[in-house]
Amino acid sequence: MKKIGIIIGKFFPLHIGHVNFIQRASGIVDKLYIVISYSDDADDLLTSNSRFVKEITPKDRLRFVKQTFKNQPNISSFLLDENHFSQQGENWEEWADTLKNEIEKREKLENEIKIDWKNDVIFISNRDEDKEYNLKHFGSKTRSIDKNYIEYNVNSKQIRENPSKYWDFLPREVREHLIPIITICGGESSGKSVMIDKLANVFNTTSAWEYGREYVFEKLGGDEEALQYSDYEKIVFGHQSNVLYAARNANKFALIDTDYITTLAFCLTYEKKDNPIVREFVQNYRFDLTILLKNNVKWVNDGLRSIGDNERREKFQNLLKQLYKEYNISYITVKSDSYEKRYLACKHIIKAYLDGADNSRLQEIADSFI
Repeated sequence: MKKIGIIIGKFFPLHIGHVNFIQRASGIVDKLYIVISYSDDADDLLTSNSRFVKEITPKDRLRFVKQTFKNQPNISSFLLDENHFSQQGENWEEWADTLKNEIEKREKLENEIKIDWKNDVIFISNRDEDKEYNLKHFGSKTRSIDKNYIEYNVNSKQIRENPSKYWDFLPREVREHLIPIITICGGESSGKSVMIDKLANVFNTTSAWEYGREYVFEKLGGDEEALQYSDYEKIVFGHQSNVLYAARNANKFALIDTDYITTLAFCLTYEKKDNPIVREFVQNYRFDLTILLKNNVKWVNDGLRSIGDNERREKFQNLLKQLYKEYNISYITVKSDSYEKRYLACKHIIKAYLDGADNSRLQEIADSFI
């Protein structure tokens, strides 16, 4: 007979210990079900001491599991809504019936044979209390795997409380979701590209350079005069590709040179017309932290810049602020005209952000380096 295995957990978040547990379990059964349970009250309790900078929804948790095991057809996963069940165990019989129905419904799609819960099903769990419970409510046995966590000594609570410390225990799919994407923005010659390079070096992480500059060199021979309105949509698509690559390969966070607000501002300034495609990117691809460099350092003419006088630089900076306000995008302004202080400000802003500081505190940090 077909042997069915069941693993139940919150996977908040999925980590390598879970992955190892699941991989071992998948080798002792014919079909393994990963049941991701959730409820508003329980999830609120789990996130109360979390230092994740991004939310993890139940669907995110399901997605992590499905992405991780997508090439293993004997592993299936689904969400189990526990909002209508008491967390104190007052209606466990009803909960057990719900789980039975969910498993039997899925098994019925594959074959018409009724499940023999006593002989065909095994629960895989390291909790001692589950053995008695599963035997009582399902008639099924429970098996433990690496009960003392010798292979991977980590748990989700530790990861929630200190993601950076346990970053190496997160699967790639979870990292991609949790990676904060930080962008450094500003007008021409504000020093954002060099700042990105400095920060990527000191934090040992990935960065995505401004694709607009790359595009001009690759497609237009380095001559910005040939840039036209139709190029801007190609620029934002190329930039997003660079952003995704940086996020996939980042070490705890990714640094991005320029956002889509800045691209839109350049289009409005140079082409004198709006661009709905660029605006779609502004609306749909938000960054987690935006640092705006005040355009008050020396202007350097590198052949790709034309907004050099102070009046036009100030006008462009105001346009950026206007667009941020229009799209309700918060940002931290670095105001110092010293390259060293700007670097120190950005470095400390990022450190504080990763430690959970809010925007008002981040702006205080920025202002301390004027």
